[in-house]
Amino acid sequence: MPKGYNLERHTHTIMEQHFVLEDEYESENEVFGVGSYRIFPAYMEHGPFYSKNGALIPVIWDPVKQ
Repeated sequence: MPKGYNLERHTHTIMEQHFVLEDEYESENEVFGVGSYRIFPAYMEHGPFYSKNGALIPVIWDPVKQ
């Protein structure tokens, strides 16, 4: 996530996972910092996402049917 990152609430047709490696972001009135792990099943609404300073977050989209 670059500095000032802002992404609206959305869904995906497949599962999404991510793990915060550096810095933090805000989502759903919570702050997720280093070590935070989140998983969103297919079609689950998630976000919005905002990061004031930016963050390093590998995102994994799993195309396997759930």
